[in-house]
Amino acid sequence: SKHSVPLIERSFRQLHNLKHADCIWADSQTNADVLVAHGCNPDKISTLPLVVETPQAHALQDKSSSPLEIVFVGRAVPAKGLLDGIEALGLAAAAGAPPARLSIVGNLDFSDQTYVEKCQARADQLGLRANVTFCGTADDDALQSLYHKAHALLIPTYHEGFCVPVIESLRAGCIPIGYQAGNMSNIVNGLGCLVAPGDVKALGECLKQLLVGLDAALGDHESPHLPLDQGSMSVRQFTEAAKSYVKNFSHANIEAETLQHLSSAASL
Repeated sequence: SKHSVPLIERSFRQLHNLKHADCIWADSQTNADVLVAHGCNPDKISTLPLVVETPQAHALQDKSSSPLEIVFVGRAVPAKGLLDGIEALGLAAAAGAPPARLSIVGNLDFSDQTYVEKCQARADQLGLRANVTFCGTADDDALQSLYHKAHALLIPTYHEGFCVPVIESLRAGCIPIGYQAGNMSNIVNGLGCLVAPGDVKALGECLKQLLVGLDAALGDHESPHLPLDQGSMSVRQFTEAAKSYVKNFSHANIEAETLQHLSSAASL
């Protein structure tokens, strides 16, 4: 967006300061790679993920099967790919996917208003406005409620250094679907559906397949109906895999890793 690009550029101009650090903690392998690309010594870089312990854990099998619910979490700016997501929803609907509702959550004051209007107009053109809701800013309780009723997180972002909403969605029993951009492949860990950035047609087909799979899976928790990047899974398999994976981002786990890093730094 017009606001975020200058901020990112200013941040990158300060990267030379990190070349003098004895140790650097990056919150993802993607950000570690950026540091190396800007001349930082890879031997001084360690990855230390962010703590993500919200929303409260919820299971996919405990959600209503009708209607299928999708949530988008983020600012409405071109870099977050919201328009691509709306286009993909239209393609999925036109291809006969089960009906789905999309809730868009994000601070509209920090969004691109022209882009918001473009997204709203496109939803109208595709006949989706009854199924697409711009929720604006949501407090913690409202966001948790949206996550808990959603079956999928739509996140066709073009750049992510970490991506907290992916872990939030997996905690809440949502399947992330979007683009293989930035840290997305790392953070999703095969527990979602990702396609090449900018390939809206592929995103639409992927969304259709996921909605079809969800429709079948929610009526049969034991069969592998979910078409995930890690392989086809049942609802119960997805729930167990997501539950195990998100433990990596718990306060206790990151606290232990932080103490290890501090101990290593103190011995330098």
